[in-house]
Amino acid sequence: MSLEIIRASFTRPADTTIYAAGDLLANSVTPGSVVPIAFTSSNVPCRIQRVTMLSSNDAVANKNFTLYLFTAQPTVTNGDNGAFALATQFSALQAVFGSTAAVNTGAGAVNVFYPLDGAATPQNGWIPQLMPGTFWGLLKVNAAYTPTSGETFTLLVEAWASAGDS
Repeated sequence: MSLEIIRASFTRPADTTIYAAGDLLANSVTPGSVVPIAFTSSNVPCRIQRVTMLSSNDAVANKNFTLYLFTAQPTVTNGDNGAFALATQFSALQAVFGSTAAVNTGAGAVNVFYPLDGAATPQNGWIPQLMPGTFWGLLKVNAAYTPTSGETFTLLVEAWASAGDS
């Protein structure tokens, strides 16, 4: 098996509007301008075991998220800080990851995401689906969260491939 760390970053809008539980965390307040997080792996197909997210804001109160992974680029109905809702690509949803509580690193904060099963229980292991070379993610806020203006988020995806998968 080979491990590849896929890195993708985005910056949220330059405001400090508090998120409500169920809001979309994205790069634009305008729905048509939201760009889902794109991940590209050389391990094709790949299995995702864990995702780590680093943020530039070291606050940790209510910094809890759900990460949705798609095999086709999704389109959202609302922009950043609006209700999480998909306009297209429901059928492309392949995996759902829940985050641990954030930890302050002194230079930001870190969350770790693990796959969720059908009952939304975190699983320490593989997601059952194989992901293609390029896949996309969207983040949903799970609790009222106060961001910093222009906060940056970097996601590190552990993408594994075994000799039998590639």
